[in-house]
Amino acid sequence: MGTGSQIVVQRQLKPGEHTITLVAEDSSRQKASISKRILIEGDSDKDTIPDWFEQEDQDLDPHHPYDATPGKRNLYRERIKARKGAKTPATFKR
Repeated sequence: MGTGSQIVVQRQLKPGEHTITLVAEDSSRQKASISKRILIEGDSDKDTIPDWFEQEDQDLDPHHPYDATPGKRNLYRERIKARKGAKTPATFKR
């Protein structure tokens, strides 16, 4: 995909679990790699609140972007903070 100290990948992943692997090789051809499991959450209405949360909350509709008030966004962030103790993959909204 590229070389150098920084690589920008312009690719969108579909919602679901993915494993991202970085393989680096130095000038003496020694290689190292690291993998990270991530979860891309669906956000059908692009309001920054994932569909699963909107489906759990009776005041939110995963297909209506204008129902995501700042209070609802804060409630979502607080619920995510409470889940942080569990072993979960990294999560990114799409």
